Amino acid sequence: MIGFEALICDPPYRTNVYYAVDRDRKIACVIDAAPGSFKALQSKLNGLEVHVFLTHGHWDHVADAKAFKESLNAKLYLHRDDMPLIKDVGFQKIIACGQPYKPFEADVLLNGGETLTCGDWAFEVLHLPGHTLGSVGFYDEANRQLFVGDTLFYQTIGRTDLGGLEEKMKASLARLSQLPPRTCVYPGHGLSTTIENEKVTFERFGK
Repeated sequence: MIGFEALICDPPYRTNVYYAVDRDRKIACVIDAAPGSFKALQSKLNGLEVHVFLTHGHWDHVADAKAFKESLNAKLYLHRDDMPLIKDVGFQKIIACGQPYKPFEADVLLNGGETLTCGDWAFEVLHLPGHTLGSVGFYDEANRQLFVGDTLFYQTIGRTDLGGLEEKMKASLARLSQLPPRTCVYPGHGLSTTIENEKVTFERFGK
């Protein structure tokens, strides 16, 4: 990852959180807010302008979003189609396996197609519905890297039965398959990969 570091968060899902800090500009970018991520990153982010980009609205990616906002005055970004999931406490508690969940309000509701800047980084927001209706990827074209949440994993894809749709997932996979082959893909769980390495995955699940 260029400019970013990875944090593997607490069980049961071992969610990947990615973060970058620009000390000169006193700004930080965090991608996803998994349970345990706030505690792990708080000391690194104190005193900085913090932007939290959320790939989708499942508990294992947003559990600490409210803590980032309340304690660090972080700005939260989420696709508008996933806000109903954020407000559905019963749904979130199923994913959370009984652990606490605090709903929150996003500061910026995304539509897809925006360019988000944070320090030296610029991301195109790719709307990738399927895993959830509001799943997105944050695509850094200049550095050939994509933070894709649970849409695409190493040699497999995200499930579609927790607020998503299979047909929309197929369309999102087709879109991803058109990105430059050498694009590095950083998923919400597990190992990183590249668009080129996932050619078989696109063929298997995209039909």
